[in-house]
Amino acid sequence: MIDIDIREKPVFWINLNDAVDRRASMERMFDKHGFKNVTRVEGVRHPIGKIGCGKAFLRAFDQAPDEDFIILEDDCVETKMFRPIISLPEDTDGLYLGISMWGLTEEGSGPNIRLDVVDESTFRIYNMLSAHAIYYRTKDFVKLCRDTVDHWTHIKEDHHDMGYAENMENNKVYCMAKPIFYQTSSEQVTNVMIERLPNAN
Repeated sequence: MIDIDIREKPVFWINLNDAVDRRASMERMFDKHGFKNVTRVEGVRHPIGKIGCGKAFLRAFDQAPDEDFIILEDDCVETKMFRPIISLPEDTDGLYLGISMWGLTEEGSGPNIRLDVVDESTFRIYNMLSAHAIYYRTKDFVKLCRDTVDHWTHIKEDHHDMGYAENMENNKVYCMAKPIFYQTSSEQVTNVMIERLPNAN
C-alpha cells in the first residue's frame, strides 16, 4: 500500500454556470481542507442531462494531465470519514473516492455491487455505477476512461458510468470502505460505508 495526499493532486471539478450554490459549497470545501491545485470546469447544458454530463467530463479530461489527477462533480460533499491522506494498493489504476451501492448487472442496474476484499479498508470493485469522485492514476486508465466517456456520450447517448462499470474487471480499480465524498443528488446510495457483502467475489 502507498499513501497519497489528495490536497496535492490536481483536481478538476465540474460546475454549471448557474449552479452558484454548488460552486460556493465546493470552493468552501477546497479552502477548508487546503487543496492546492483546483480547476473549475464549466458544465455543459444539454436537453438530455446525461449527454451534457458526458460532454463536461470530456472537457475535464481535455484540461487534465495524462495521469495522476482527480475529477469531482459539484454536488460532492465530504463524508464524516473525510481525510486528505489515503492509502491505496501500489497497482492502482483508479480509486473511487466516492462510491455507490448500485452496480451494473446482466439485468441492468441495481443495488448489487461486486467486489473483492483487499484489506479492512480497501476493496477492489468490478461493476460500480458511479463517477462523482474518482482519482485517475495511470495513463492507460485515463485514456480508457476518456474514450469510454466519448463513446457513451456520442454513440450510446447514455450514462458514461455504465461504460466505466463494464471496463472495471480489466483494470485495477479500488474503493475505500470509508469513502471521503458522497453525492448530494444520490445521498441514499452514496453516503454509505461498505462492509463485506454476501455477494462479494
